Amino acid sequence: MGKRKAAQRSPLAITAAAAGGAAALALVLGPVASAASADASAEVAAARQGRASVAAAQAAERSAAVRSAARTARAQAAAGVRLADTGGVDTTPYLLGGTAFLGLGAGLLVAARRRGAPVQAG
Repeated sequence: MGKRKAAQRSPLAITAAAAGGAAALALVLGPVASAASADASAEVAAARQGRASVAAAQAAERSAAVRSAARTARAQAAAGVRLADTGGVDTTPYLLGGTAFLGLGAGLLVAARRRGAPVQAG
């Protein structure tokens, strides 16, 4: 009877030890992480500034491309060119895929429930 109770307490003891170790590690590494965080924030600010200038250049390019596309569209509309009517969107693959994933998820839930069911001593 004593061995069975010790085995039942074992996961609880392991969990408590892991939580205590994690708390101690956080206390030890906290100052180290905050110092590294200050250095990283300066690097992040520089990277953001560089990305902002790149984004501005890309936006200017896109703006020019949009103006060019608009001019082309107006010229085609004046010439009577129209886009083809492609019809509706075929949703069959999405329905089949969604149904398959829904069935797979339900199967995994059933398997987990069976696996976690308590064994009855008879």
